[in-house]
Amino acid sequence: MKGIFMEKSFLFTVLWKDEMYIGDISEMMDNLGCITDGNNIVPITAAMGYAMQNDNSTKDINEIIREADSRMYEKKRSMKHLKA
Repeated sequence: MKGIFMEKSFLFTVLWKDEMYIGDISEMMDNLGCITDGNNIVPITAAMGYAMQNDNSTKDINEIIREADSRMYEKKRSMKHLKA
């Protein structure tokens, strides 16, 4: 069985002083697992995009969201390429 059951996008903000947790979150999302109905095994996947802003940044919130969104779709494309 192949396909997308549900596609949702979420935006959340996290205030950290550095990027150290981004790799941990990304790794967790790469290892979500799968679900089964007894006959079919369906992997659970998620793609994450992020953007950082430091105290000296002049980016507005819309630029930050666009950057994170672009990274998320880049990750989705790479995930599809790995499955092919």
